[in-house]
This record gives sequence, C-alpha cells and structure tokens, in this order.
Amino acid sequence: MSRYAVMDVGSNSLKLYVGRVVHGRVTDVDDRSTVNRLAEGLAASGELDEAAMDRTIDAIKELRDHALGLDAEKIVVVGTQALRQAENAREFTTMVRNRCKLGVKVLPGEEEARLAYLAAASSLDLGDGPVAVFDAGGASTEVVVGEAGRVREAVSLPVGARVLTDRHCAEDPVPDEAFAAMTDALAAIVADAPPCRGGLVGIGSTAVSLATVHHGVVDGDVDRVHGRSLSRDVVETAVTRLRGMTLNEKRRIPGLNPARADVMLAGAAIVAAIMARLSADGMTVCARGLRHGVFQDRFVV
Repeated sequence: MSRYAVMDVGSNSLKLYVGRVVHGRVTDVDDRSTVNRLAEGLAASGELDEAAMDRTIDAIKELRDHALGLDAEKIVVVGTQALRQAENAREFTTMVRNRCKLGVKVLPGEEEARLAYLAAASSLDLGDGPVAVFDAGGASTEVVVGEAGRVREAVSLPVGARVLTDRHCAEDPVPDEAFAAMTDALAAIVADAPPCRGGLVGIGSTAVSLATVHHGVVDGDVDRVHGRSLSRDVVETAVTRLRGMTLNEKRRIPGLNPARADVMLAGAAIVAAIMARLSADGMTVCARGLRHGVFQDRFVV
C-alpha cells in the first residue's frame, strides 16, 4: 500500500492530490486547491511578479507539509503555461527547490493536454467514438481529441482566464468595448483548436465552477457535478449574467468560490468559445484535472 502526491502549480491556482495505490487501484486520500495567482501581471511584463512567486512558494510549502502529514512517499510537482512563458521561470523553480526542497517539472503544452485527457479517460466512460477534452486554465487552454481511449490530436492554446482577465477585465463591470475585444481575441485563438464532431468534456476549475453554480452545489463537494452535463445555452447565459455584475456581486454567487470570482467571466467566455468552435450543444463536466492525470501516468499506468 503506497501513498503518493501530485502538486499542480497552475497560473491561477495551486492544486494537490494525494492518492493511495493498492494493486493498481487508486483510492483518494485528499484533494484540495488554493488560489495563488502566479500569473498575475505576467501578460503585461513577461515575468512572474515577486509577490506572486512568494505567495505561491508559501502555498507550496503548506501543501507539501500537508502531503507529508498524510504519509505521501513521493511528491511530484508540475508546472504549466505560466512557467513555460515567463522569462524568469527558472528563477522561480530554483526558489522552489531551495525553499521547499521540491523539483518542478514544467510540462510542454502537448504533454499537459495528453495528461488532461488521461484524467478524463480514467474517471469517465468516454466511449469508443471521437471525443474532445478541454481544460481552460489560467494562462492556457488544452484541447485534446481522442477516440477509443487514444489521443488523436492535442494542442495547447495560449489563452487562459487569468491572462484574459488581466488584459481585458480591468474595469468593473467590464465595459462592452473591452468584452468585445476579449471575445474577438478568443475567437482568433480557439480557431486553432482541432475539430471534433463527437462528444465534449470540460475539466478544470472553470468548467466545474460553472457546473456547481448551475446545479446549486454550495458545499464545495465538486464530486457532485462529476459526469453531469451543461448545455451551451447555460454557459452562454452565465457569460451574459457575469458581464453585468461587479466583483462583489460575483463573489456572492452561490456555488462559486469567491477567490475565483475575478477570473470567472473570462473563464466562462473561454468555455463558450470552445463550444462554439466545436459546434457543441453541450458538454460533460469532469471534476478531475491535470493532477489526477499526472498521478495516473506516474504511479498507475
């Protein structure tokens, strides 16, 4: 009986998964996240902000200690788009090694996409036909098309909720002109997503948050929306509603983590753009994420 941990150092949130593996079967031990906003200011400067790095490292230390307290034998730490993009990413990973005694593996975009697909495939019945899996993150959005359990095409799009928010959502509520600029930029970027005429699965915090709000899950139990459906109409209605709200009003939305309120409009707009690009009338929500895919790949598969 072995316990392992995976930490996902994302552009907007930091996530930890601890699982127990017995004869190839995984049992959840703990799964938690915190909003760290590592990529805050990255779009403007091209570098990670010193305060963002410090608060992220403090959060990594806290989650590391928590994982060790749960008897994790090994902790794997992965980084994503913010660390692929930032000019001072090596400085950050060196700080993590020195202050937390952990190495950070920065995943290439296509590898992140493959692992996102693995997270969905290991927790949902995707069937034998074509299916697209997407993960709208803080600084990038991964889109994978698979069939019969195999990845057919995978791309990482350079657009995420944290970066879009920093670029286009400075005013509160977001003015029509700024929103139009954001959606135009989105349409141009998601045009590079691979086409798929099959099903659609959304993983990650934005998809899950849209589902918890829509289905009235206010206790934070995201497993209650795992495998449930969201229509394109619901997503587009959420975008329209969020456009007219102030940040304080968003923070009071039942089912939405207040710490994610500032990026929720941009995140929902990404989901709507992906659904439009793939001509999808609906999607299945997957409450699993990159950390679970890394866990499967590293410790199970």
